[in-house]
This record gives sequence, structure tokens and C-alpha cells, in this order.
Amino acid sequence: DGLPSNTTYQIFEDPKGYLYITTAKGICRFDGAEFVKINLPNLQSEDMPMAAMDSQGRLFTANLAGELVCVDGLSCSLINLSNKPKESIIKAL
Repeated sequence: DGLPSNTTYQIFEDPKGYLYITTAKGICRFDGAEFVKINLPNLQSEDMPMAAMDSQGRLFTANLAGELVCVDGLSCSLINLSNKPKESIIKAL
């Protein structure tokens, strides 16, 4: 109860103990008592099947439209990939 979708993909725990859940209808943060849906920027899709968390607890997730967002706490921002150098790659370990 509380998730925007029954389809969940991944769960991450940040250094503060919050859980982040990626779903077919967005991203939620769970504090142990309630789910909070994170407000996403104007995206082509809220379906977030791919994600990774860095050592600082920021969640980087990609949607089915190929857009990349960074979630830091409850704030979320779109990452502009149109100006990246040609030799740049994004990979998960």
C-alpha cells in the first residue's frame, strides 16, 4: 500500500536509511512509516526500470524514453545528455 504501481523494479537504501523504490509509475521514498512519491520533472515516461545509487546516496535512474534523472533526497532533476562528449559512457557496476 502506498506505491504508485504494483510493478516495482529496484530498491535502494541511502546512507540515512531511507529506501528508494523505482516503479512503473515513478519513484518513491520510504521512511519506515510512509511512502512519498518523488515529483519528477516533465518526463516522457515515469517508468523507471534502471537505476543505481552512488556513494553519496544520490539515485540515478533512467526511464523507458531514455531520459536520465538524479534523485537527491526528495528533489529530482533531469540530466541533459545532449552535450556529453562522444567518448562518455554511462555504466553500472
